[in-house]
Amino acid sequence: MIDHAWLVSHLTLLRLALFVCAAAYWCLGYHGMRPRGRQLPAAIMAAWVQFSLGLLLEIQLVRLGFWSYRPMVFTLVGVPLDLHADWALLWGFAAAALGAAFWALVYDPVL
Repeated sequence: MIDHAWLVSHLTLLRLALFVCAAAYWCLGYHGMRPRGRQLPAAIMAAWVQFSLGLLLEIQLVRLGFWSYRPMVFTLVGVPLDLHADWALLWGFAAAALGAAFWALVYDPVL
């Protein structure tokens, strides 16, 4: 079992490892799916919207007292920025890629 004091003292490294994993998954997905045409700009816009709106909404929820985070580095008004960067990398880009794949299936003529 992991010692709680050790985990708290190494939480910044854990957060860095999670960000590196999210970036690695994004790289694998990018090279595996090979976005074409407008897919990459759409994915960038989806990631930005997820990052900015998610961050703004979570700042309000933290201010209202729904939950709180441990005070650490790389936060904005008590909300960890790397958490939202991870979500934006994974779900912002995944939503655009999966959406493009879905619409390709829907509108692809059946032979």
